[in-house]
Amino acid sequence: MNTPARVLIVDDNDMNREILARRLTPNGYEVLHARDGEEALAAVKQHLPDLVLLDVMMPKLDGVEVCRRHCHTGADLRLLWPAGGQGDEENKLQWISSRT
Repeated sequence: MNTPARVLIVDDNDMNREILARRLTPNGYEVLHARDGEEALAAVKQHLPDLVLLDVMMPKLDGVEVCRRHCHTGADLRLLWPAGGQGDEENKLQWISSRT
């Protein structure tokens, strides 16, 4: 674990990333940003975050594909994505199946 804890926020919406960063930074977290799945995978490899807050619906690579690609590396990483939204149940099932 990094000190301070390092959180990667992955979302194609600038405002969503900014809102989360404004909540996390004053609480002592180091915050990194990625705008899409490709940037997320590169940032994970380069910065080794402790937690990834991952949007599901993004351009280039969606959150499910990011999980699928990362999980097959064998590296340990905590991934979290917001609940709710269109197609969320299907996305959860895809994510679960990507981890096996």
